Amino acid sequence: MKPSLASAPTVITCHSNADWDALSSMIGMSMIYPDSIMIFPGSMEKPLNQFFNETAVFLYTFKNIKEIDHASVKRVVVVDTQIRSRVPQVQDLLDLPGVEVEVWDHHPTPYSGEKNKVINADVTHIGTTGSTCTLICQALQERGITPACQEATFLGLGIYGIIMGSKSDLGVMEGCMAAPARHGSALHR
Repeated sequence: MKPSLASAPTVITCHSNADWDALSSMIGMSMIYPDSIMIFPGSMEKPLNQFFNETAVFLYTFKNIKEIDHASVKRVVVVDTQIRSRVPQVQDLLDLPGVEVEVWDHHPTPYSGEKNKVINADVTHIGTTGSTCTLICQALQERGITPACQEATFLGLGIYGIIMGSKSDLGVMEGCMAAPARHGSALHR
């Protein structure tokens, strides 16, 4: 018997070889789109994969793209990249007619070229902040959504992981006060 596919009105994903900002941004976006299912493409960072496998999968709705009913998808949200080749897990969804594509990224728009082909998005949120998590925190604040302690912690990991220069060891947050204006506030009341 073939297992049934999950309905996913909103799919949230990030770039392949995810970092803390990417995973944490996905979790932050799930507060804006509570009906969402997240597709995590994996990471080369051992601590991040360990955290994902031992914690995040039990707290949030993550699926493999093969477990999703493509016909149910109405929106795809891509965080922490604008580059189409960096999201191979949702290539098919990006081309479906009637699917809204939304991009959230803190990286500058790349130069042209096939390798750097930008996602053709209906809605873009491109900022000059130090992390995509900062953009999402600003959006949450604008919408009056206050992150619970757990989500605020994840968003903080995304912001401070960027400040640390993508170091996998988050035990010591060296330099976290180096650029507070650049990164913005992860928490609000």
